Amino acid sequence: MSSESHNDAMKWSSLAVHGNDDDLEDVYGYKPGGYHPVHIDDDLDSGRYRVLHKFGYGGSSTVWLCRDTSYNTPTYVAVKIIAAELTEESCHELDMDRHMRELGVDRQPEAHLLCFPLRDFRQTGPNGTHICIVYPVLGPPLHLAMETFKDKFSQDDCARIVRGLVRQVASGIALLHANGICHGDLRPPNVLLRLESLEGLTTSEVYDIVGEPEAAEVVAKDSSGAPVLVPGIPQYLVYPIERVKPDHLSRQISITDFGEAFNHSTEGERLTGIPRPYSAPELVFDKKGGLAADLWALACLAFETRLGGKIIEPCDIMGPDDTEYLLAVILFLGRLPDKWWDTWDTRDEFIARSNGGTHSRLELRVENWGEREEERSIDEKARGQCRYDGELWDISQSEVEVMSKLLEQLLQYEPEKRLAAQDAVNHEWFRM
Repeated sequence: MSSESHNDAMKWSSLAVHGNDDDLEDVYGYKPGGYHPVHIDDDLDSGRYRVLHKFGYGGSSTVWLCRDTSYNTPTYVAVKIIAAELTEESCHELDMDRHMRELGVDRQPEAHLLCFPLRDFRQTGPNGTHICIVYPVLGPPLHLAMETFKDKFSQDDCARIVRGLVRQVASGIALLHANGICHGDLRPPNVLLRLESLEGLTTSEVYDIVGEPEAAEVVAKDSSGAPVLVPGIPQYLVYPIERVKPDHLSRQISITDFGEAFNHSTEGERLTGIPRPYSAPELVFDKKGGLAADLWALACLAFETRLGGKIIEPCDIMGPDDTEYLLAVILFLGRLPDKWWDTWDTRDEFIARSNGGTHSRLELRVENWGEREEERSIDEKARGQCRYDGELWDISQSEVEVMSKLLEQLLQYEPEKRLAAQDAVNHEWFRM
């Protein structure tokens, strides 16, 4: 990224992160209109919130574990600090919270499965004024559930817990859909496990549960190579909380991040920013989708949470286009419907003998794609995928068969044929 605008305003010439930056936000996001620079023990909202650790980050926000000092009893919250370029008018997350409360979603059964803000405030810093949203403290993302619980429970018990967690996700989505709301970005990082209450614990006791914060130093230098302190850039980036002791995790989930959500009943279908591994085909071809796109994403989430890998995982060998996504989908779901198949202009470059609808007639052109071992059904992908921390876990053939039936009902090409969320809640897989 060019640093020209930074140089003019902040007098630095080079910027480096000293450490592994795989789990860190882009340091170049700390600029006017960007992230708010945060250090451990910083105060937010005129001293009400004391920063203790980092939960994570997104393309336009960072999320911090904070102590709410307005209470005599130690109380903890999550504070999401949004990039300054997002104004009141463009903060869809707050708009959707207000809309759901107006609909009374927060007072309906199963509302505890959705994460509603506690309050919001504004924080002014060197990069601008930031909307800050306060949430309850939550734990690790859903896709780490098996890995998190496996040291405490047997494989069978872990599998049973995870199926229960995915069932809760389906229940939460059913609640949204009953009110006409499409989540729009349903994937494991946006579903978090709930922590048992941290209320009353000291800071050291909290660190014993979530770990001490670790950081990577950020060094800015001027044109002469001398280090400089830049107000808008933190002196270090904090690694997110990696693990939480399973004894302090409940078996409840919370669906978060409604930044892509919309009211399908009043707005109709639209395109959301959900990543391609969770994206329904109508979002690719029609550039819009509705409630049924959440159902496709629910299947992808269920597979990943139970089996440890993505059911659709384009690796972008050919660049960030949709070809690999489409190939990954048709290899185990078969030929696309005619309305989409006929509009895929480059299909003959990769697919041979493409007339007809069976898997046997869908063969990759090796010269354009390379030799690949690909599972040709959901069953095959499930049997070959159950792995955590490099350890292969057993999954029974009976569970594979039952789970595959659920996924097949959700991964229908035609949106109207997908199993409704409320019907998914009652599926046999959740009763195993």
